[in-house]
Amino acid sequence: MYSQWPDSIDAFAHVAVVRDGTVLRDQPDTNAQTICTLDRIILQTDYEASYPQGQTAEKKEWWSVQTIDGQLKGYVNHTDVYSPVAYRALFNKNNKGKWLMTALVTGD
Repeated sequence: MYSQWPDSIDAFAHVAVVRDGTVLRDQPDTNAQTICTLDRIILQTDYEASYPQGQTAEKKEWWSVQTIDGQLKGYVNHTDVYSPVAYRALFNKNNKGKWLMTALVTGD
């Protein structure tokens, strides 16, 4: 995902929906009302409004998001999205044509 991320979109302020049929909800809860379903698009995030709230939260379970055009806003579960600046591995072929992992970046 990182290598295909558009240069025009801030990788630190957006996530990619990685699962077709991802549910956008009006509240950060699996029982909350469904706004719509999403398929593999890029969403803008609001880290402070994501849950659990606060800078000390180790992991956000629900991301507060909106479409890039701002038409839809809500929450998506963390299992349905991925940040382009999260963990990522880089692979290269060696001179024998074998793929090797040459780097593991643990996030920015």
